[in-house]
Amino acid sequence: MAEEMNKPSTNIFSIFVFRSPIPEMALKDIILYNPFAVLDVEMLNFLHNQGDHYIVVQRFSWPGIPSGTGYIASPYGNLKEAENHLLHLEAKEGKLLNVNGHEDKNKLLALLAKDSGFHLFINLTNQGQRIERSIAIAYRKKVGSYIRSVLKMKNEGGFDVTLRVEYGRLVATITSGLQQRQVLFYSMIK
Repeated sequence: MAEEMNKPSTNIFSIFVFRSPIPEMALKDIILYNPFAVLDVEMLNFLHNQGDHYIVVQRFSWPGIPSGTGYIASPYGNLKEAENHLLHLEAKEGKLLNVNGHEDKNKLLALLAKDSGFHLFINLTNQGQRIERSIAIAYRKKVGSYIRSVLKMKNEGGFDVTLRVEYGRLVATITSGLQQRQVLFYSMIK
């Protein structure tokens, strides 16, 4: 049980950096593509009804979301798992809310209001090839540029970019041959 508590909260999906040109019609539709579902009142009620009473809400950065207005929520049915997630965050990066209580639920509902100015997402992705391809198309140039200019990785048969959500953060693992690096995906695409 103690080992399970130290495992990061992860969702894994893979993308590949394609060398083919981006279809012009698709580019304008997904240039600010975000793989996370929007958190709304209906989803909050669904989570509550299925027993996910603890939600870690933390800052979230993504292209197209004004700085300081994006948040991602990670739902938990178990308080210890939620507290473990919170321990892996930086100071003031996030909060643990118990939506079983009216005070915390009302705080979250205020953030979900259309006129709040905030953008809330849930740490759930609609995994599948369509999303993987959409991310690859939308951010191919930025990811490739980051790999070459910042990571300075040598191309040893192409680059494999695997994404996973770890404690509410989207982490990219870039592999080419025997080389491997991990970075926050937002760092690559901002």
